[in-house]
Amino acid sequence: MSVIVRFLSFLLSFRYKLQVKGLDLLDKDAAHLILPSHVALVDPILLYGVLRTKVSLHPVATRKFYDTRLLKPLFKLLGTIPVEDFEKDQGGTEDAEKLMKTLKEHLQQGENVLLYPQGGLARQGYQSIIGKKSAFYACQVIPKDTKILAVSFRGLRGSRSSMAWNGKSPSLFRFFIRGIFFCLINLFVLLPKREVKIEITDVSKELRQAEQSGLDIFNIALEKIYNAKGEETISYISSRWAHNTVAHHFPPSKIEGALDTLRKKVDYSQMKYPKDVFQYIIQRIAEIKPDYSKAICLDTNLILDLYFDSLDMAELKSSVAAHFPQASNPPLLDLKAVGDVVLMAMGKSPYVEELKPCDWKYPENPQFVYPDLRKRLTKQDTILTMMKKNFRQDEHLSYCYDQLFGVQSRHDFMIKAYLIADILKKFP
Repeated sequence: MSVIVRFLSFLLSFRYKLQVKGLDLLDKDAAHLILPSHVALVDPILLYGVLRTKVSLHPVATRKFYDTRLLKPLFKLLGTIPVEDFEKDQGGTEDAEKLMKTLKEHLQQGENVLLYPQGGLARQGYQSIIGKKSAFYACQVIPKDTKILAVSFRGLRGSRSSMAWNGKSPSLFRFFIRGIFFCLINLFVLLPKREVKIEITDVSKELRQAEQSGLDIFNIALEKIYNAKGEETISYISSRWAHNTVAHHFPPSKIEGALDTLRKKVDYSQMKYPKDVFQYIIQRIAEIKPDYSKAICLDTNLILDLYFDSLDMAELKSSVAAHFPQASNPPLLDLKAVGDVVLMAMGKSPYVEELKPCDWKYPENPQFVYPDLRKRLTKQDTILTMMKKNFRQDEHLSYCYDQLFGVQSRHDFMIKAYLIADILKKFP
């Protein structure tokens, strides 16, 4: 593993000139919860290369990257902890609880965990952790002797692997392919360098105190640590030494998911809606956010006013969809205000979520997958044992499809069946 890390760090050194401050805070005899800012797709690789020289790490990564065919073997070698992509309306409370349990186990064993509080990439020149819960929950469950370190990045805003390049989520694969290409045509050593500053600070005392005051205060404290030097400007660095490739490249007029796009300016004053629909939604919001004391109206913003994170929004959406049979199915990110949820409940949402692709995997040899059952039956067999036998034969075959996750394999289905069985066993 160390050989792979050194090789990646060696390649990236042709493009990035790193200035690291606070590396001495890492203690080989202590467990660390490391909370970095997230500006570009490349910053986890840069940070891992720096920290790995001092301590071993277990990074947390979303399934979007963890399950990538080319990257999965590498992630497994790194000891990566996979987590569902909550922003994409995947996973639920059980997945979050499982993540916290895993983090706690690693830290209790004296190991180190790399967790990104913001989750996704920064949309603006500062870190925004509104409503995010992962770092808050982690600080609640970790052992008391765990050191909490914050890591701030400066210099990556404007990189091709940042949202500031063209306002959209960058592709890690394309970024690396382009990087290798420009390394070659610049003969490696002539590739213009981007200066990146990495600052590590011990925030154990500040965050443990803030955690006692609740989620919102905790996130504000963490944002102040990351944004202490103010908003970072966009800097575009040429990809060729002999020709300025970014001379006519300008900042995007709009960045997906930026805070200014979350404030949806819609006039709900003329909207007619059943009172029972609105009351139900208010009731569900109160259950999700019991400490919120202000009056809620149709204009109330779920993220900026109520501090909802993607898990909260998924819970609200799921509840409304289950309660109102005529409900629409808008994408989670299009539910910006309470009025959007009311429209969803009424079946009048202007947005419709596209169905997941149905990439069904058929068996190459049906006779192998569906053999003559009479040859396999025993007197002890039941329907359940036969089902288990069949499912073990080729667990990656497609078995069912649902609107939330798309195609599910036999393995996926059985995992969920066992999970639900454990929940049902708790009831008399």
